[in-house]
Amino acid sequence: MARGGIPELPFMARAVQRHCQELPWVGDGLSLTERLVLELVAEQSRTVGEVFRDLVMEREPLVWLGDLGVRGVVECDAGRQPAAIHRCLRRRRIDVWYRERLAITDAGRAVLAGGVDWLSLSPPERWVGGVRIVAGSPCWRWDQSRATVALK
Repeated sequence: MARGGIPELPFMARAVQRHCQELPWVGDGLSLTERLVLELVAEQSRTVGEVFRDLVMEREPLVWLGDLGVRGVVECDAGRQPAAIHRCLRRRRIDVWYRERLAITDAGRAVLAGGVDWLSLSPPERWVGGVRIVAGSPCWRWDQSRATVALK
């Protein structure tokens, strides 16, 4: 479906392929969204709100994620050690979460450079559709060069 599409559903192929790109990628273990967020923060320190704006307006090839979804990616990337993103917290009020300034860490740079696999840093378990992603276990990965999914 992701390659050939379905004539009756002309947008299905792009949607299925974009969904598969949320699997950990071969090579670095990042999903496309995680990669795009890290790239934005690596370019310059940004607030969560700025990351969301720039992701949706400039980077995301097929917009599908809302602001709270981006917040979830940031919390996952910043909420453990070693963290890929450093949250420069000023206040812990729920209504200002989008103003938290973010900066990339050394671990985040290593993952972006392909020197460290994201899953080797034990990120929290997550699901991509019906696919469970757990650090330390074989899982389906997206192979961008071949535009296919592989079990690794």
